[in-house]
Amino acid sequence: MISAGAQIHSQDRAERVITGDVAGPVSGPSKISLPYYIGSNTVIAKRVTIGDRCVIGANSLVLSDIPEGSKAFGTPCRVIGKVAFDASREKAASIPIRKHGEL
Repeated sequence: MISAGAQIHSQDRAERVITGDVAGPVSGPSKISLPYYIGSNTVIAKRVTIGDRCVIGANSLVLSDIPEGSKAFGTPCRVIGKVAFDASREKAASIPIRKHGEL
């Protein structure tokens, strides 16, 4: 789940601006594994991998990779603990979400 206002970037135009359009934008994919939770107003930079079952707190700035099963938050984002995982709830997490008004 990605909360409101979260941003995932695949490029950085700062190099281009600083060099007066001599250098192109620096780009690279970001990878977010499932399931996950990204808090509101979080910014995820280019070339960042967020592992399986991660929780990223609101207003975080993710500049580096976050390992699987981590709880992390802050500016810059830092791992503060592990996510408690209950295997019996795994099936519930994989149930498709219905659209409003769909039976």
